[in-house]
Amino acid sequence: MSHITAEQLIAYIQNELSGYEIANLENHLIGCSQCQEEFALLEELTNEWHEPSRQLSIDISAEVMGKIEKTEKLASTQKNKRSTYLHFILAAAATILFSQAKVVDYIIETSDHVIGISSVTVEQANYSLEKGMSSLNKINLKIQSKTGGENK
Repeated sequence: MSHITAEQLIAYIQNELSGYEIANLENHLIGCSQCQEEFALLEELTNEWHEPSRQLSIDISAEVMGKIEKTEKLASTQKNKRSTYLHFILAAAATILFSQAKVVDYIIETSDHVIGISSVTVEQANYSLEKGMSSLNKINLKIQSKTGGENK
């Protein structure tokens, strides 16, 4: 006894057989439990293929999105750790280079020099201001003496 092939059963489910083929297939299915089981399975799979369960899709989507979020968080955490370690390494390297090249000493000396120049400049400005005020006071006194003290 030859059984019905899966291709024939699928063609039957999709209404692609002629009237003669349909009659032969249905007669065989009535008497063959093995082909009945295969037909039921293929019919269920075909229906599921054409109309998938929405609940299954929602469950799978939620699970996949959860895994994606978890993976992104893990990747972000690892990236932050790598970035932090890189910053520490760069800071340590810069500290060693600066100390070896005496850059810090140079910066301190330069800032002391700038402060010294600023102090001298401020002192010169104060001296010039005092001199100018003194000259203005002398001029004011001369004007008052000539006008008889009527200067406003």
